[in-house]
Amino acid sequence: MTNLLPSLPELPLSALRDEFVAALAQTPLLLEAEPGAGKSTLAPLWVLQQVAEGQQVWLVQPRVLAAQALAQRLAQLLGEQPGQRVGYQVPYDSCMGPDTRLVLMTPGVLLQHLLQNSTLDAVACVMLDEIHERSVNQDLAWAFLQEVQILREDLQLVLMSATPDPALQQQISNRLFAPGRCFPVTVQHQPAKQNARGFAEKVEEQLLRALQSYPAWQSACCLVFLPGWREIEDCAQLITQHFPTHKICRLHSRVNAREQLQALDPAQGARIILATNIAETSLTIADVTLVIDSGLARRADYEQRTGITRLKTARISMASAEQRRGRAGRVQAGHCIRLWSQDQPLAAADLPEIRATDYLPLTLRIAHWGSPADALPWLEPPNKLALDFAQQQLQKMQLLNTQGAITTPGEKVAALGTHPRIAAFLLLHNHVIPTEALLLALALHFEWPGE
Repeated sequence: MTNLLPSLPELPLSALRDEFVAALAQTPLLLEAEPGAGKSTLAPLWVLQQVAEGQQVWLVQPRVLAAQALAQRLAQLLGEQPGQRVGYQVPYDSCMGPDTRLVLMTPGVLLQHLLQNSTLDAVACVMLDEIHERSVNQDLAWAFLQEVQILREDLQLVLMSATPDPALQQQISNRLFAPGRCFPVTVQHQPAKQNARGFAEKVEEQLLRALQSYPAWQSACCLVFLPGWREIEDCAQLITQHFPTHKICRLHSRVNAREQLQALDPAQGARIILATNIAETSLTIADVTLVIDSGLARRADYEQRTGITRLKTARISMASAEQRRGRAGRVQAGHCIRLWSQDQPLAAADLPEIRATDYLPLTLRIAHWGSPADALPWLEPPNKLALDFAQQQLQKMQLLNTQGAITTPGEKVAALGTHPRIAAFLLLHNHVIPTEALLLALALHFEWPGE
């Protein structure tokens, strides 16, 4: 067993430690923990404490930045730096050492491991965090892991969710619920105004007006949810013009690690954190008391006609809006300013990504895995017509044969983890993929960034 430091934080989940450890005897286990319960902080360390020496625990986070930040947090709780007992492996970055036992990774990296080592040798437990987000890579990894557990009965599987998911509850009978910790959060709506020309004000202008409507904002930690990098930069510039001395942190994969850590560190004091939906569920910023929510998110939108995935800005769901609001009430009563009308209709929840995604990577991975798609234990089966169409496209690229089995070039493409169209083009025109082209392909398509 691994000896851990005893001074773990006291969180609502702490009272359920014995029940959680007992439930590990028969997995899969679904841990449903409300925001603030401490599931991502405590559960991985409890599992690590139970596994034998020489075995690893893999904790899967849906986003790169969340995996890196949580690895930092868990390492700190052990009095260490990332790369010792706790490490991470994400696209473009890895921080691991010979003593690493708890590995944070993204779903795409997990899938690559599964395709290379289907029995996950030396892995004692795989934990899928934020499984309710239902990305297509999460869904596929969960389907594969259930087949792995048939071959390896000793492999523990833990799924963790901040909100109940009916599909998961139907699939998993071994469940544990943990209440969260959230103080009251008042809500104010501030829709966009129209200027003299009849155009709606820009989101950065709305943000400035929202700050000015809340007198205490300069002494608070304010978390602002924006759809993407362009809006983050525009808002940072406008705030700096009006309040040049106020600290601004951008929470995004494009900024350096130091600025990201400052955004998460309560010791930094009063500051404005400009973030995307990365801060919605995956990351905890303990001292936030004011949330300003644009009500927008930028998501991948697949166009079947062109076969191209584009980023599209759209309204968030009510479930996301409530997640964002709750971020203001972690340490004390807080306030949330929503930059849309109270009458604005919102969908109840986001749809699973498998209903509207590019099926080429999914179909190639399924072929590489070897099990028929209709035999996999899906949370929601993929669309049969879309799978058939993707299979035809992959056959034209010579990545699958006429029987739908993966070819040798297909195995090379699958091993890269990049998008089949990019890799097939490179293989077809170059025979050997040059380093520069490979790096470009990985940057474009290894795993769609969620931040």
